[in-house]
Amino acid sequence: MRRGAELALAAMKKELTRLTKVADKAKADSEEAMGVGSEFVAIHEELRVIVESKETGKAVNKKMDELKARSDRAAKIQKKNLAKLFEKESTTRFDCEVLVHEIQRFEYRQGIR
Repeated sequence: MRRGAELALAAMKKELTRLTKVADKAKADSEEAMGVGSEFVAIHEELRVIVESKETGKAVNKKMDELKARSDRAAKIQKKNLAKLFEKESTTRFDCEVLVHEIQRFEYRQGIR
C-alpha cells in the first residue's frame, strides 16, 4: 500500500474512533434523559423516609444536601430536548456505519492494486 493510502486509512480509522465515542456519549445522554423520572422518584422516596424519621443533625443535613444536588442535576437533565438527543445518537451511529463501509471499501480497493 502506498504511503498516501496508509495515511488516508489511518485518518479514516481515527475519525471512526472519534465518531464512535460521540455516538456512545449521545446514547448515554439519551438513556440518562429517559431515566430522569426514575431519579426524581428515588429522590422523593429518600426525602420521604428522612421526613418520616423526624431525625435531625448534621448527618440529616448532609443527606438533604446530597438530595438537593441530585435533584438539581436531574432537573438539568430534564430540560434537555430528548428528540435532539435521539437525533444526535442516530445521526452519529449512521455516520459510523457509513465510515465503516468506506474503510472496508478502501481497504478492499488497496488490496487489489
